[in-house]
Amino acid sequence: ETKLLPNCKSVGTSQKYKNILFLVKLFNKTKFNKEDVLFKDINEDYINEWIVWLKKERGIVDNSISYKTKTFKSFISKSINQRYYIYYPNPFNNIKTPIKRIDVDFLDEDQINTILYTELYDVIKSGKNKGKKRELDSRYTQLISINDVRNFFLFQFFNHGTRVSDLMTLRWNNLNINGNEIRIKKIMLKLVGEIYALIFD
Repeated sequence: ETKLLPNCKSVGTSQKYKNILFLVKLFNKTKFNKEDVLFKDINEDYINEWIVWLKKERGIVDNSISYKTKTFKSFISKSINQRYYIYYPNPFNNIKTPIKRIDVDFLDEDQINTILYTELYDVIKSGKNKGKKRELDSRYTQLISINDVRNFFLFQFFNHGTRVSDLMTLRWNNLNINGNEIRIKKIMLKLVGEIYALIFD
């Protein structure tokens, strides 16, 4: 079986690729009734149908679809460069997903309190029960719950806007404890520099 995910040194980029592949597998199961995704199946029509599926079935907004499609294109291009599969031409050549300009807004204190204290639960994202509460059982042990996502966001928010790549690569040995003071100390993945942030005093 030809593998889709290329070799990637960056932990953050590798995780992004895995997230997109998860969505591609879900789409593939809808289209072909199988999770195995083969390079030969991925053509321009396949990608366009995947984009429509993201919007209609997953409820993903245009700019997020653009980001996910560019990530999909990136790991396909990297796979081509690593000679996992050769396309002629590249199926993404005619795929256009422009970013739409939006006005950036900021969270106020009430909105942060809403995020902090609102009861959240996971929902079914497709099919006849779409939108209904989903109970996480043994089948979903590898999935991250909506409450986990909230905690990740709040950690980033209260920790000076830590990048998701730095959050995902945070380890216990990155905690610097000095008396009652605890700081995060680690090298940033995307920029040349070090995080040295106070998280408890």
